[in-house]
Amino acid sequence: MLLAPVYHHWSRSCLIETTAVFSALGFLAPAIAWVRNGRAWALALGTMTAVLAAVVKVTTFPPFAGAAVCYGLWLGLSGSVPRRAAMVRTAALAVPFGVALACLIAWVQASDAVKAASPVAVRLTSAALGDWNYGSLAQRLSSQLWLGTIARRAIPEAGGWLGVAVAAAALVWLRDSRRLLIAFLLLTYIGTFLLFTNLHVVHNYYQAANGAILIAAITVALAAVSRGWKPIWTAVLLAAVILPNLWSFRFYAADEWRDFSRDGRLAAAAVLQERVPADDVIVVAGMDWSSEIACYAHRRAVYITNWFPNAV
Repeated sequence: MLLAPVYHHWSRSCLIETTAVFSALGFLAPAIAWVRNGRAWALALGTMTAVLAAVVKVTTFPPFAGAAVCYGLWLGLSGSVPRRAAMVRTAALAVPFGVALACLIAWVQASDAVKAASPVAVRLTSAALGDWNYGSLAQRLSSQLWLGTIARRAIPEAGGWLGVAVAAAALVWLRDSRRLLIAFLLLTYIGTFLLFTNLHVVHNYYQAANGAILIAAITVALAAVSRGWKPIWTAVLLAAVILPNLWSFRFYAADEWRDFSRDGRLAAAAVLQERVPADDVIVVAGMDWSSEIACYAHRRAVYITNWFPNAV
């Protein structure tokens, strides 16, 4: 996971993507402990981390929440935990989900109220962004999603196609519960693209939300297929899966190694910081979705984006 390009790069940026993944995993771990052992502290901790995951970035949370529920159901159906206890504990996950939902609703209502006061931001309320978040049926069936986004970008930047091949081989070869786990992880990975389709098509940092799920599937498969091997052959297989990440990383390398000291945006921000009083507001035309001018100028700003109608 540390060497996956999607995490290596975007964890170094001023974005919330990997914080959201951390919070979602921070929910999943105690949720698993709760449904397995029934420890009250785990349910309490899961409630707190569910709130964090929901308010940091709600689009990252659903696959991890779904995984917790499915795990609880599997424990009961498989007999690993007494069925009644597993079902009761799984149903009790409604507590962290309910608290997280209540906090999310309050958070969204408050932010929407602020946005509604601005003729620019009113176009960015939660209701206005519905199509932007979920996309269309045509997108879900398009080559843009399946080839351009998933096959050519998301998989190579997370676990890689050789890793997926190992997972596929494990699905054919295994005859125990690990087969079900790998299948579940792969389906959850793909399902995230089908839920928030447009977001994943538009930008590759959204794949931070589900890249860890693909890596988990490949990890289980690697451990399964290499069981009983000599360590040297296990190391060779692991290297073969990981090393192609270096090739995928080339798309990020140019930005990570670039010298931005002479960048015009930094120069503009320096001038604004010098000449604009600290309590004034600057207006930036263009620069869609990108706030580096305001950030490095240390000034409040209003961005008039390129798609904003001139008539308003």
